Amino acid sequence: TLASLPPDIKQMIVRIEENSMDNIRQISHSWNSIVLDYLKTPSFLLPIDRVYFSSDPEVKWANDEARKLVHMYAIIPEQRTANVGFGKWLKVH
Repeated sequence: TLASLPPDIKQMIVRIEENSMDNIRQISHSWNSIVLDYLKTPSFLLPIDRVYFSSDPEVKWANDEARKLVHMYAIIPEQRTANVGFGKWLKVH
């Protein structure tokens, strides 16, 4: 079964199937642990292509309070959007 595979094989599968991590974590406790360990590795850390800061009071989507803040915009590679919450907790304007 998938749950009985050796850890090194599980690690290879996790690296290959990055976009399926949520499903892989549900296979078993050991698979969940492998995925969580992988997420902590420096090779998985979120690459950011560019970062912009803006305090533009004319931002169309901002409310009055938000216009008083400095906003940070990060450009990330498309293949990593699922790993940072795009479509879940991350708001895109």
